[in-house]
Amino acid sequence: MQEVFPAPCEVILPQPPPITMQGQTQQDLPIRSGEQDTYDFSSLDFPAPSWDPMAGGLFNVMQPANLFIPHESHPPEHNTPPHVPLLPVLNIPATCVIPPTPTNPVMMGNLTMDTQGGPSGAAVVGQRSEDANTAIEKQFDLIDCAINELVVSTGMPTQQVLNLFLKSRGRINNGTNYWNIYGQYFKAYRLCELHGSDSCWDAVTLTIQGEYILNTFDETRIASGPPLTVAQWSQEFTRLTKKVTSLLDLATAKHGFEAALLMCGKVVNQDASIGYIHMTPGAEEFWASRCRADDNTMVGHFKAHVYHLASLAVVEDVYGEGGLKPSKKNIALPGRRTRMPGVIEDDDEVQEVPNNVDWKTLADHIQCIKVGITSMFSDLGGKLTAWSGTFPWKLLPAELAHHWFVMKGYPEDMLMPGEPRVTVARPKGISDFDKRERVILADALRSGRLTIE
Repeated sequence: MQEVFPAPCEVILPQPPPITMQGQTQQDLPIRSGEQDTYDFSSLDFPAPSWDPMAGGLFNVMQPANLFIPHESHPPEHNTPPHVPLLPVLNIPATCVIPPTPTNPVMMGNLTMDTQGGPSGAAVVGQRSEDANTAIEKQFDLIDCAINELVVSTGMPTQQVLNLFLKSRGRINNGTNYWNIYGQYFKAYRLCELHGSDSCWDAVTLTIQGEYILNTFDETRIASGPPLTVAQWSQEFTRLTKKVTSLLDLATAKHGFEAALLMCGKVVNQDASIGYIHMTPGAEEFWASRCRADDNTMVGHFKAHVYHLASLAVVEDVYGEGGLKPSKKNIALPGRRTRMPGVIEDDDEVQEVPNNVDWKTLADHIQCIKVGITSMFSDLGGKLTAWSGTFPWKLLPAELAHHWFVMKGYPEDMLMPGEPRVTVARPKGISDFDKRERVILADALRSGRLTIE
């Protein structure tokens, strides 16, 4: 017994290329209206046609070349795949026939769907119905009212409220790849991490404290690492400006004050392109009204001021304040030596420790190291001599040997006195220490772990 079904619409099938059944592909077919007809495919050696009512009227049928299939615009009322009469053509390509999607009235501007995922995580595609648009607009009005109420009650600007909501509830990626940072952290503290937890990464990222630890570790690694390039400094400066701006905006919204912020680098030949200016709400015209200058002019003046302070800091670092003074002796120019290279001049005023000053309380780590070592020499009855008024860090081993002194408790993994840093073209003595090494050496002197006997 043969079952017959009406095909939904007349389809014009193009002539397929003369290839084998294995190489035949599906083709998109133009659709036109026509009359009903029936066909029998029962004797052909290919799968019977099937109807899928859940796919909106999608059915697959094996059809010959130049075949017209008239069909109606509605699916059959039953789900049983029917049989149709025999056709004499065997070289039949597989064709996917999709009836046209009915168009419902939609609101203007809604043809492009949002890219955010639905409840199942997959993006919802297609045209939204009028009921869906009405429901969305209604809920959006409620969200708008709630945000306006928060703005009035908290005093925060609208953009700040939206940023806080998206940060806490929006599941937005902050752009920080903690996996890469944790890889560096795990490399530095591998034994500790393996001993503490079997799932180190999960244990670190479960709490806010874990993110704080990773952020602090990353900042410390960058600050104590090798010198950064100009592009890397620019990236770090951008990260710093975002943090400072966020803290300033939160403080102004909470305490109700206005502020204007200027930031720039302090290295003249590297930080020329690094500058940032920010005004909180209510202080947008601060520089124009108070300083009679625009933003670019203020950034330029601020850079000149910072460069001047940086130059003064270098001078103070070299000569010191109070105890370390410039040498009053004439220094021979290179190539015009008036003394033997091995002779060291003794300057009585260079390394004198200031009176009534506890060197352990000095905030400057370099100054603490210089005055602390000089004071240890003085306590043992020795005298630390200097060359041209600078601290004799490079000659410190020779000074220890000259006085028969021994330095104990020197920190590990640090440059030894007189050892030049490979990455520096012109060694500068104790100034070659990075921030981490300065802190470690000064702390060893203050705590008494580093001694001279």
